[in-house]
Amino acid sequence: MRALRRRGLVASSAAALILVAAAAVAVPLVTSAPAHAEIDGIALRDDEVAIGVDRTGRAVEQAGGDAADVNAAAVDALRDDIALLQVARDLGVTDLERPGDILHLLDEVNDSRAEAQRAGEVIYGPVEYSARTFYSKALADVREAALVAMRSSTEPRSQVSDADVRARFDEEAGDWASAATTFTLTQVWTAETDRAAAATVLSTALAEGVATGARVETVVVTEDELSGGMWNPDTVDALRSAEVGTTTELEPAQAGWAVYRVDSRSTDAEAAFDHYRERIRDVLREERLDTAIADARAEQHLSD
Repeated sequence: MRALRRRGLVASSAAALILVAAAAVAVPLVTSAPAHAEIDGIALRDDEVAIGVDRTGRAVEQAGGDAADVNAAAVDALRDDIALLQVARDLGVTDLERPGDILHLLDEVNDSRAEAQRAGEVIYGPVEYSARTFYSKALADVREAALVAMRSSTEPRSQVSDADVRARFDEEAGDWASAATTFTLTQVWTAETDRAAAATVLSTALAEGVATGARVETVVVTEDELSGGMWNPDTVDALRSAEVGTTTELEPAQAGWAVYRVDSRSTDAEAAFDHYRERIRDVLREERLDTAIADARAEQHLSD
């Protein structure tokens, strides 16, 4: 976690970097901050407002906003950043307090990376960061470190219990169930090359179970197998959405034609839970962090 403190952001190790592939071309900056704008006593400096404008200004200008609107959007974005830094400090993963703390490291980091390159070391990402790229990277690193810290935090609002995970799974079971879903299908295939004739053969085979010139088979397939790339994507979509007892559209298959009837669809809820439990835990942890940031922002005092 110390790698995210002031000195740690200079590190050239690939493991210490979470790179943000942001464009290095800056938009025109409106660098005049609102008079005496302060966030919890932090009087925003021109370089801080400039990085906020660089990130938000284009969208505001394209929406018809003027310089005042651009500055207001910049300050709004910086409030989120300051709230993130506050939460991260509370978790003990950084000592950064304001956007300028990040910006002041830029030259040092670039010098360190250039020196490492001259020494023949492998440099991951750009040798020289732009202000926008470095600032975004630093915020991403801080956020990731905060999420990692929350895993071991004893603070109630940071913890995600097994009961929390199960409750979210049960609440959204349909969204998580696909990984453990098994389809039982009747596949009917014919070597008949004429589409109209094939349709007649297959329809008869489905109705009677057998038909001259058709092959009728029971196919059991899991969701993972459907997602494995061997099935026609249109057929996969049709099977996932089809009601039990319905049949897919006629499709080319094995130098002939085929249709599939969905005979049953079953889901092993416990298998689905085992498959997704850690992903759900990560989702809940992200939500906890977003809530903590929102709470920190709501408590900010903004003055002009």
